[in-house]
Amino acid sequence: MSTQPPHSDPSELVECQLPRKTAVEQEAASEAMNNVSNWNNMLLNARRKRGPCFDPATGMYQFPRNSVLYYSVTDPVRWRPTAGDHQF
Repeated sequence: MSTQPPHSDPSELVECQLPRKTAVEQEAASEAMNNVSNWNNMLLNARRKRGPCFDPATGMYQFPRNSVLYYSVTDPVRWRPTAGDHQF
């Protein structure tokens, strides 16, 4: 009995190559990545402008993790937004 794997000889292996993308496909992929980046940027800006979100399940306001209010000693249940609180 042989202890070698069935394809131990490199000459038996078949090289597999993925098809190359055409210029049109590369352009479409690049445009899609730019669109995703723009949408993510708009979403983050909208969340920043909106401010904390009230979560009815917990009865508390949800603050962004890296914001000043997230790490403050403010009681999240009693917190009410003021003029400057929307800027995290």
